[in-house]
This record gives sequence, C-alpha cells and structure tokens, in this order.
Amino acid sequence: MEIEKVGKGFENLMDKADVVFVSKEVCKSNGASNPEEAIETFKHKVRSDAILVCTWGDQGAACHTPKGANLDCKYIKSNIKRSLNR
Repeated sequence: MEIEKVGKGFENLMDKADVVFVSKEVCKSNGASNPEEAIETFKHKVRSDAILVCTWGDQGAACHTPKGANLDCKYIKSNIKRSLNR
C-alpha cells in the first residue's frame, strides 16, 4: 500500500497491508521531521508482520521490518546522462 496524499485518511488502512510506503508529505503532516521519526510515528499502526517504508525524497528512506529492524536507506547521487539527444 502506498500512502502519498495528505488528509485522505488512508493511514487508517495501514493495518491491512503487508508492505506500506508512506510519503514525506504524509510523514510531515503527522509530525515527523525525518524518516526515522516517521518510522516511530507509524510503526504501531502497521501489522506486526508488515514492512513499513517512509520515503523522504533526496534524503532517502527508512524501513521497519517485521523482526523489528530499522534500516536507513540514504539516497545515492549519480551522474545519469540522457541516452537520447532530446
């Protein structure tokens, strides 16, 4: 399940999914100021066997797994070049 729109009430459905992605905007609207805070905010709303991923744009994402591990996934910048001359 992906929750990316603020104020739609989708947070109430988080306990129905195996994997939940929450956008930076939704995290911030729920009081989080970084991905790690967002994990702490939402991890009690998902099932104990679910994976929770809080994305944070160019700052990466944080993930909470069913075994209780919190993973920090930082964004890696790369020099992607267009292959088409447009």
